[in-house]
This record gives sequence, structure tokens and C-alpha cells, in this order.
Amino acid sequence: MKPALAVLFFSLLAFGAATPVLRSAEPRTSLNQMMIWTAEAAPNEGSVHAGFRREFEITTVPAASALQIFAYTRYQLFINGRYVGRGPNRFENLRPEFDTWDVSSWLRTGRNLIAVLVIRDLPNGRVRQHAPGFAARLDLGGGQIIETDESWRAFVEPAYAPQAKVWSSFRENIDARKSPGDWTSPEFSDAALPFARRVDVTDAAVWPEIHPRSIAMLRETPVPFVPQTTGAAASADGSYAISEGESLRVDLPQISQAYLVLDLDAEAGARVEVTPNLPDRKNYGPSSFTCRAGRQRWIGGDTFGCNAFTVRVTGGTVRVRAVEIVEVIYPFDRVGTFVSSDPELDKIWALSTRSLQLMSEDAYVDCADRERVEWMDCDPPAFDVTRVSMAGPGPNGERVWGDARLLGALLRRTALTQREDGMVKAHTCSERWDIHAIMEDRACDWVEGLRKYHEATGDDELIRELLPRLERLLDWFLARRQPSGLVRAREWVAWDNPMSYAQCEGAANNAFIYRALADGAALATAVGAKDRSARWAAAARELYAAFNEKLWDDSVGAYGAAWGDAEILPAERLFRKSITLRRADGRLEPTLHANLFALDRGLVPPERRARTVAWTLAHTDQIKQIMAQHFFFKLLYQLDEPRHDQAVLDRIRQGWRGMIESPWQTAWEMTGGNGSRCHIYGIVPGFTLPTFVLGVRRDAPVGAKRIVIQPHLGDLTRAEGIVVTEFGPVAVSWRRGEQDTLAFSFTVPPGTSAEVLLPAGAASRVRLQGKEVPSEARGRWRVLQLPPGRYEGVSE
Repeated sequence: MKPALAVLFFSLLAFGAATPVLRSAEPRTSLNQMMIWTAEAAPNEGSVHAGFRREFEITTVPAASALQIFAYTRYQLFINGRYVGRGPNRFENLRPEFDTWDVSSWLRTGRNLIAVLVIRDLPNGRVRQHAPGFAARLDLGGGQIIETDESWRAFVEPAYAPQAKVWSSFRENIDARKSPGDWTSPEFSDAALPFARRVDVTDAAVWPEIHPRSIAMLRETPVPFVPQTTGAAASADGSYAISEGESLRVDLPQISQAYLVLDLDAEAGARVEVTPNLPDRKNYGPSSFTCRAGRQRWIGGDTFGCNAFTVRVTGGTVRVRAVEIVEVIYPFDRVGTFVSSDPELDKIWALSTRSLQLMSEDAYVDCADRERVEWMDCDPPAFDVTRVSMAGPGPNGERVWGDARLLGALLRRTALTQREDGMVKAHTCSERWDIHAIMEDRACDWVEGLRKYHEATGDDELIRELLPRLERLLDWFLARRQPSGLVRAREWVAWDNPMSYAQCEGAANNAFIYRALADGAALATAVGAKDRSARWAAAARELYAAFNEKLWDDSVGAYGAAWGDAEILPAERLFRKSITLRRADGRLEPTLHANLFALDRGLVPPERRARTVAWTLAHTDQIKQIMAQHFFFKLLYQLDEPRHDQAVLDRIRQGWRGMIESPWQTAWEMTGGNGSRCHIYGIVPGFTLPTFVLGVRRDAPVGAKRIVIQPHLGDLTRAEGIVVTEFGPVAVSWRRGEQDTLAFSFTVPPGTSAEVLLPAGAASRVRLQGKEVPSEARGRWRVLQLPPGRYEGVSE
């Protein structure tokens, strides 16, 4: 049964009143010293839910009230019975971070209540194992401060069953009859609840200092939905009476990373199951809620990447009085736009950038459903797309263009995973140690990410902080150099690389390692570490020489896949049984990946480049998956020929058509549809289309304050949009006319300069602001150097 009501929407949580504070000073007293827990000791392992309450009086409501709050490992905050928010952001145990909320709008004159539900989670892909604890400090001004101590009420909430082990989102199984009542409400009497106890935090290895949050608070946004019922009937007041076996499904307009809120009126023992509709449904059973008698509220404890929730009654009768779906993601505003003469490409751009938003939580995550894990290889392409399409929130309502805070947090957390031998994990914030815990190419992504972050922000401080860890990682690689001069490690793990998982002196991995050494040298130079810079630059030169001596096959004009033997270890044979490439003259035969990365990482001498490119272009059938496409697109644009501009557009159309035709309307892990249907890899066109088709890019560190504007339209007759840069948004418009003319308009942001490359027309002249202007000839381009401003003209 589908009611006539188009969209059912209730405001149960009153969002927007609490203002997240993005950064705060260190507390006057360490939050770590305020750590409390229940008098009942928590088990060493497994999940536990606990409630904390503190009442207090104020005579006037202050203009600002900063509440600093942290929990091992998650919390939900309520003030005077109203939901405020949840946190903290994910963390490595070596460096937890507290949240700061301005809660003045939630306070009232007289008696007030802070109530917090704290969950010590079972470890999963976002949570490390840790002893439970909770700390908070509310500064009401005038010297009035509320801190967590033994005056707080604290109890283990018996309504929650132990969590099931999951890798992604946590399900809940709640029996509200076991709870002492609605203890988040000011009307609840807590006289029977026990008091808290202080936690002994003297072991700094277990209880390190808690730092201020380094990223913006997440944005919680109610999502409209369409209700559909099976058996249940809607009442005149909009509520639904649902009996056993009946259900209410709420369909969202698009996949959202969201939780469900239910306002219920039920008989005691009535049971409700809630199932999200996810692209990856494996191992995701429902959450359940067994009701107590009367009116009650269920606020979902975790979010799910889904496009619908089904509320099914499996026992008794329940009246659903209100429903709300709330999305929780990083507060990126999608400022970028892309509109062209090809609606298919427009949809692909929109799908890619929306998918980035969906997979930007308290971290860049690999997928919104199956894992929600922060992998180092979430970038590329996550930050690449961010910096050309998104803006984050800054102080005083300002915007942070191309917000790099999620990338910075990813880099720091990855550094904190470093083992004693110097290697870093491929992903953060989990206890997972399998064959994908250590991935040498992802470690090189970390080094590249450090340089990318530094060039986008100029933040020397983070580089200095992480430089010792960078040194230990590069030493790990250098310690594995072989007599050949190449590094032996596991080859680049990508599904279409025929050498993936092989332990060898591989070309692709050595290309990554070369780039890591070169990037390390550049970063060391930037922060004044001259000795390290010289050492890493020398090591990069040595690896360059070994790479070109051992791996180059002059008979075919290409680089072999590896030097010497290649071994698949027993634990990795689940993913690759054996290496089938032919061997000759000590090296394995060339592969596209070997040559693509030799070109991309700068290992090909000028005299070999033409042959290497020709071989690579002749073997593009080896490209099967998205990330190889990403690097191939960059190569094609470097070649700077119209046929290659067209080849990129054709590959995007062919590879991404299935995604825009899919009901999920999200980016995939693999172009063929295997793997996750909501994955960060698939957002690549969100970088390619603005950067190369609209043609706006920063090609130097941010301190140079320079951009390049150079369109590559292929067969498009029109392309326009907004491309975000660290200096602000750049609006561009390109329209083809007759006789090879191109009408254009664009802006150059204040405080920057632009090198503008316009396709040369038949007359090889450029008119700007109605007047012909001199331009430099450079291949197929006419080149202008322009200061800030808005420009219109035609290239003819």
C-alpha cells in the first residue's frame, strides 16, 4: 500500500541549534584527568553501553557555552532531553581527539541536564580495541565549570545486547523493557542510579593526551523520504498502526549515510526490526527494538549507506507516530559544477561528486556500505576530487576552498599505525591484520599524499611532525634493496595488475618507491631537513639508474614487469595463484602497469619516452579497472593531442555508463559492476572532467598563487562550470563556433595569476574583451598570462 502523501517528514531532533566549534584551545585542565566510568567494571573485550547524567543550575543562559567531550569509543549527547549530536571522530589509540560544542542554545534558566550515551564498541573497520571511558568539560563562563567526576550518575545500560562482530556499520538489538527508563529526559529521577568512578589514567601508553578535533564537525541533515506500507494503514494524524507481519518502508531520494529515528507508541514486548537497503547486503541483518509500554523514541546508534529503511513489526502492535532519516557526513558544500553538450558526462560528474560526499565521513572511506574504512589509497582520488569541487566550513562563516583537513587527518592516522620496523598499515583505526594490512604501494601513497597535502596547504608543521616516521618508512624500503639496486617487495595490488601480490623486484612497485624517495626529498627540503633531503635524493637517483638498467627491454621498447624471480606466498594465493608472464634476459615480459607507472612516476628518460608511450598505447587492453584508468587519463592529457582528449571522454562514457544507469546512482569499485556499488575508486571523473575538460588546475605549490586554464573538449561543443581551487572558485565557459572558433569566459581569482592556453583557431588569434591581444604560440595552443579578473573572448 502506498499512501497519497508524497513525502513524510517529521522533525524529531531539532537540528541546527547547536553550533559545532571547529577548533578550540587546549583545555585548562586535561580532559584525560576527567575520565570516568561506571562503578561496575567493564569487561576487557566486547561491547558495552553506559549512561551518564549530570544536573546543574544556572541563573542566566550564557551567550556561549563550550562543551568539550570525548568517549572511548562513541557517544550520543543530549541536553535537557534533546538530542545534540554524536562523536567523536575515529582515532588511532595513540592520538584521540575531543569534540567541542557550543551548547548555549540548548540551555535554559534554572535546572539543566546533560545526558550522554557512551558505547565502547567491538572493534571493527573504524574502531580500535580500548578500555571504556568518558570525559567532558562544560564552561558556562564566569568561572562556572562542569567537569566529569564522581558527582555524575553512571550506569551500564542493560537494554543493549552485545554487539555482533561487523566490519562496517554496527547493528543494535535493544530491549527497552530492561532500561531504567528515559534517562535522557529532565523529568527522569536518577536517585536510584549509582555514581561514577574516576578512571586511573596514569598509564600514558593506554590513556594518552586527548587533542582538540582536527577536522570539522560532521553535518547532520534530515533527509526527505517517501513512505510505503505493507499491510499497515496510515491514520489521519499521519501515524501508522503496524501489527505483526506488517511493515513500513521509507525510500530516500538517493543513497545517504544515515540513521533512523522512530517515535513509537507500543504495548510492552512489541518488537520492531529495522533493515537498511544497502548495495552490499551480505552479513547485514536487521537491528531490533523490543518496546516497553507507552511512548518511546529510538535514535539509531550508527549510520548505514542505504537508500531505504524497512520497519517491520515481528511481534505485537506498534504505532509509528513519527519517522526521521538523518544523514551524517563531512560538511562539504559541492560548489563545483559541470554542464556540457553531453548529458551523460554531466550525470557522471554529478554521480562522482555526490559519491565523494557520501564517502566523506569523519574520514575519507573506501565504500559507504561494505567497509567504511579509511584506506591510504582512498586518495587518489578522494582529495583530488575534493580540491576541485568542494568547500568546507571555516571560521566566522567563511569557506575553506578545497578543504584538505580530511587528507591531513588521514596522513596523521596512517603515520600512527607505523610498526617498529618502519612500515605503516594500509588502513587505519582497526585491529585487522591480514594480507591487506601491510601493502607497500599504499605506503608509497602515504608519502605522495604528504607532498600533495603540503603543496595544497603550505602546512610545514604537519610535515615536521611526521618527518621522523617518513624517515623510518623510507629506511624500510632502502633496507630491502637487492644486488640489482631494485627493492624487493610485494607488487602493486590492483585487480588488473598481472603482477599483483607477487613478492619481487617489480617495476610498478619500484616506480612507486622511486616517487616516494623523490617526494621525501622535496618535503625534507621544504622544512629545512637538508641531510635527509640529500640522502633520499641520492637514493632516488640510484633507483632510477637501476630501474633503467635492469628493467628496460630495448628489443620491444618497454619496461619488463620485474627483475629476477617472482613469488606468490601461500597466504596470498587466494587472490593470485601464480605468475604466468614469460621471462627473458633476467626480466619478466613488459606489462601495461609497469610502463604506465614508469611514465607516471618520472622514470623514463627523454630518449626512451616515445617508444615507451607507443608500447603503452598499443597495450591498453590490459586496463581493466578504474585506478589504472585514472593514471592512464593523466598520461593521455600529457600527450596533448586531440585524439587523446577524445579517447578519455570515450573511456569515461563506456566505463561509467553502467553506474549512471544503475538505480544506486553511485560510483563503483569496478567498471564492470563487481565489488562495491558505492566506492571511492569510481569518483575519478569528478577530478578528470573539471581539471582537464573544463581545464582548470593548480600546477605548482599553493604558495606560487598560480593556476592554469587549458580546456580539452574532445567532441563537446559546449562545456561550462565552476572549478574549485585553493584560491577560490573559477567559473569557466567554452562554446565551439563555426570555422574552428571557441568563445570563452572565465575568472581568475583575486591574488592569483593564470596561464591560459586556448586552442588555436584557423586565424591563430585571440580576442579578449572585444580586442585582439598578443598571444604566444605553443604547439596547438595560444598562450596568455593574465592577472585576476573576469574575461570574455574568442579564439579564432
